[in-house]
Amino acid sequence: MSRILVADDEPKLGKLVAEMLQLEGHEVVRVQGGRGALVELSARPFELVVTDLRMPEVDGLAAPPRARSRR
Repeated sequence: MSRILVADDEPKLGKLVAEMLQLEGHEVVRVQGGRGALVELSARPFELVVTDLRMPEVDGLAAPPRARSRR
């Protein structure tokens, strides 16, 4: 299956989404917030990123392009 990054600043919601994806057989990495997403996106590739749009510091729309620019 796919490697999926779940980034959400609300821990309960991020956990719920991650658990649903894991039940479908996906490898899921869950982080809290945009900064954590940047770290993971810089470290390894993901087939899909599921992110909250409104997060402090680095929002969900900014994280993937910023990570691509770091490579």
